[in-house]
Amino acid sequence: MPAGEQSPTGHSYAAERLLGAIPGHVLDSFTTVQVQAIRAASRDQAPSRHWIDYRASIPWMGRSFYLVVMVGKERRSADRVLREGQSALRKVGGVYVGAVLLLLIGMALTGWISLASIRCLQGAQGCFLDGGVWVRSVAIRPL
Repeated sequence: MPAGEQSPTGHSYAAERLLGAIPGHVLDSFTTVQVQAIRAASRDQAPSRHWIDYRASIPWMGRSFYLVVMVGKERRSADRVLREGQSALRKVGGVYVGAVLLLLIGMALTGWISLASIRCLQGAQGCFLDGGVWVRSVAIRPL
């Protein structure tokens, strides 16, 4: 749920989840004003500012799973990233992104060379392999 979204009771889901996690004897010690302040503070949170914010619930084999994909600028400090133990993940993530980019570039080059080769086999003008004559004579032989 995006921050600030309202539950059917009119209160934010975040506030109700927070209040539900507080032990009953502690919650009973809160005044009405304190509970209202907690609800107001959670309702006033700014919605997520991600370039991509995709959330989906996926039913599968009698169970339900959720998928969240968020892409946006990193706004956490380097110290916080280290505290959360994600510095190693950042390095691994960079390696994965680099590998995927190299794979995509390789696929694009392979596709381009394949299409150019097909054009040569069909006798197109301006082929990159000697006008395609040698390729056609080797690749297409009479039976």
